[in-house]
Amino acid sequence: MKKKRTNNSSTKPLAELVYIKAIEEQIHKRVTAKYEQRIDYLIGANNELMKELEQYEKHNTDSLSPEESQIVRMPWLKEHIQHESTL
Repeated sequence: MKKKRTNNSSTKPLAELVYIKAIEEQIHKRVTAKYEQRIDYLIGANNELMKELEQYEKHNTDSLSPEESQIVRMPWLKEHIQHESTL
């Protein structure tokens, strides 16, 4: 009785492709999780800084004149005024 040979040459590339696909998915999940955590951290830090800035502006603009208060709220105007004074 003859033993039937399996043709490994046709199944090997398929197995390699399946393995590569699984590895790619694993890497994608790890990278996504890593960057999602980093993005969440940065958003939280940005929100905290924004709250501090708003408190600072509220506290310090109470003693400013209306014109100075407007300049604090519009940084581009402040830069424009400084640029004009140097000319």
